[in-house]
Amino acid sequence: MQEVKHGAPAAPAALELEAVSGPCKGSAFTKSGTVLTVGRTKAGDIHIKDSAVSERHAELRWQESKWTLTDVGSSNGTVLNGRKLLEGEPADLKHGDVVLFGSDSQVKVSLTPFSDESTTVEQHLRLECEMLMQRVRAQAEQHANELLNQWSSAKKALLAASA
Repeated sequence: MQEVKHGAPAAPAALELEAVSGPCKGSAFTKSGTVLTVGRTKAGDIHIKDSAVSERHAELRWQESKWTLTDVGSSNGTVLNGRKLLEGEPADLKHGDVVLFGSDSQVKVSLTPFSDESTTVEQHLRLECEMLMQRVRAQAEQHANELLNQWSSAKKALLAASA
């Protein structure tokens, strides 16, 4: 995997999911981005028309130079290479992995490493913006949690002092 200049994180490998069983068998799902949602409705980036797939089923995320898969509380579960994923716990994805969404929709994972030579300037800039937004969101979430913890501690201290 090539590194982007100036020590920035590696650009995402192109991700493709090929449905090998279930109602979407034969379909290929190829999307770009650093965070992709999987679900039964068109609200998801990867739309799997299967009643056993939850509306918001799983999330694919590019982080630390790899793709991860996380079940986000689906009703019928997500299975990676025969191992059921625990809700909220990301699992690393590799080329050739097999994922079962729900009880019927099985997909094969294909990863193609990013290549600067095959990318337009516009695609490269869009990717840089997406990765920057992901880092900003993560920092904002961390800061919000810190503020919430501080507020909670201050509230407990005030309640204890007034008692």
